[in-house]
Amino acid sequence: MSLLDAIRYRLRSLVDREAMEAEREAEFRFHQSLEQQQRKHEGLDTDEARIASHRIFGSEVYYQEEVRQMSLASRLEAFSRNVRLGIRSLARAPEFTIATVLTLGLGIGGLTAVGALVKSVMLTPLPFPGADRLVGVWIHFPKYDLEANSHSDATFHLVREYARTTAAVAAYDLGQANLSEGDSPERVSAVNATAGFFQVLGATPLVGRFYTAEEDRPGAASVAVLSEGLWRRRYGGDRAVIGRVITIDGQQTEVIGVMPAALAYPNPQVQLWRPMRFDPAAVLPASTDHAIIARLREGVSFEAAQADMQQAENRMPEVYPNAGFGFSTKQYMELANPQMRVHSLRDDVVGDIGQVLWVLVGTAAFVLLVACANVATLFLMRAESRQREAAVCMALGSRRGLSARFMVEGLLLGGAGAVLGLAVASAAIGALVRTSGAEIPRLDEVELDLTLVIGIAGLALLLGLTCSLLPVNRLRTLQVSTVLRSGGRAAT
Repeated sequence: MSLLDAIRYRLRSLVDREAMEAEREAEFRFHQSLEQQQRKHEGLDTDEARIASHRIFGSEVYYQEEVRQMSLASRLEAFSRNVRLGIRSLARAPEFTIATVLTLGLGIGGLTAVGALVKSVMLTPLPFPGADRLVGVWIHFPKYDLEANSHSDATFHLVREYARTTAAVAAYDLGQANLSEGDSPERVSAVNATAGFFQVLGATPLVGRFYTAEEDRPGAASVAVLSEGLWRRRYGGDRAVIGRVITIDGQQTEVIGVMPAALAYPNPQVQLWRPMRFDPAAVLPASTDHAIIARLREGVSFEAAQADMQQAENRMPEVYPNAGFGFSTKQYMELANPQMRVHSLRDDVVGDIGQVLWVLVGTAAFVLLVACANVATLFLMRAESRQREAAVCMALGSRRGLSARFMVEGLLLGGAGAVLGLAVASAAIGALVRTSGAEIPRLDEVELDLTLVIGIAGLALLLGLTCSLLPVNRLRTLQVSTVLRSGGRAAT
């Protein structure tokens, strides 16, 4: 029988059970009659042939019952019966049920919340196209054992002009800006960035456009890109805001575009972006105030990009001989010996919080392990009060039924613990988002997605099932007669 035929047969046994039983009964009688005819050909009379046939095939009632027990419908019916018995049994022991569900729920909830944080913050790629090719450019000073993403405008120009492993390079500064338009002035987080900033990220404006290289030159008209949050909150999501002139830091500035909330960089708190407007005539190699990000070309490794950028940096004394502050670029390079470093942009965004999150994962896993130990203890304690029930089941030859009842109870408790755990995790994540602000990067991306929910539900069911099997093994060693006699004397 093929897999498809087997599935079709199982489904038919669910929806057309009476017809299937009638077919099996007819088939049994057909084979029985064939056996009787065969016996008659061998010389037996009718009664002897019938007895021989019954001896070979056995009782028709027994056969039907055996086949029925092996059917999917019968198994589902038995499971449904065990579920009803399990619910009634747990309802009769509310202290045990509540303690078990709370213990499992709190342990699972903690692990789920931390797991959601780790998945969204550390394991999920950044929401930019080709995020694996986005890098943060850092600089290392071996003499001082210092590494920072803080560069001079000279480094930006050199990397942009001479590095061949990059598809786009941008520099930016994170600061504050004053919106003084109308009767509600506001101070917001703002970024000054070069025109290639949006090209590096691969971002597409939600409305309008991003500024160009011409608008990033000194003396060009003032323009700005708003965040989606600011656009919706302050301007009601009105598309007519594009082309509107607003006042930023006392300067008349034209709004030219809106940045999607999902693509806000370097953090979701940024409300607007303005051109950096480096002055080529006032480059200072020793003034390191700007962060640099880049998009690597296809197939370029971090090591190759790092070596390429170092070669570009080494051209600084030749291209920009005056370092500023009264000394030459050659002297600055000899003194500081800057070494270029390339890091994944995701690692830059996450920062040191990654180590803290992994510690939290270990802590939450340990708490869940302790919770499982407590739940197992509760199951064993309850098994002591169910010895007579277990002895009766085993005396009736229903050892398998005893195991099934305990397993179903474990699944019910595990399922309830999963529901409570997901509720606890959802509440914890919501509280964390409201209170943590910018302390945890990518916190706005944390969610309980379907994959995590399914994984946690499966873990909870497995834990409940495992804990429920512990007392089964212990009860199987009972002296049935002793338990029944002691129960009988106690009852009288």
